[in-house]
Amino acid sequence: MKKLILVLALLAAAPPAFAHARLVKSLPGAGSRIADVDSVVLTFSEKLEPAFSGAQLVDEAEKPVAAPVAIKDDTITFTTPDLKPGRYRVYWHSVGQDTHRMEGSFQFTVLP
Repeated sequence: MKKLILVLALLAAAPPAFAHARLVKSLPGAGSRIADVDSVVLTFSEKLEPAFSGAQLVDEAEKPVAAPVAIKDDTITFTTPDLKPGRYRVYWHSVGQDTHRMEGSFQFTVLP
């Protein structure tokens, strides 16, 4: 009985393993104000499942900006056209090897 209680106590005290593909870095960074941007690069905490991961860039009016997306390993990259000054938002979603979906967004501003 003591062994069972000990095992249950150890299992209860063990932290759960969260291996979701979360965003760890972006270029440009969230909230940044930059003069020019040629691409947006999102780096995640683990390798992505390309069929279930992606990103989209929208302008201030929430209109999509045409930008080809490439997904490789733990990175989503899209090349941006010459962006006019203004605020932009990146919407992203990721699925890692654990098959859990995560999503989020951030914005940045292109200066005149």
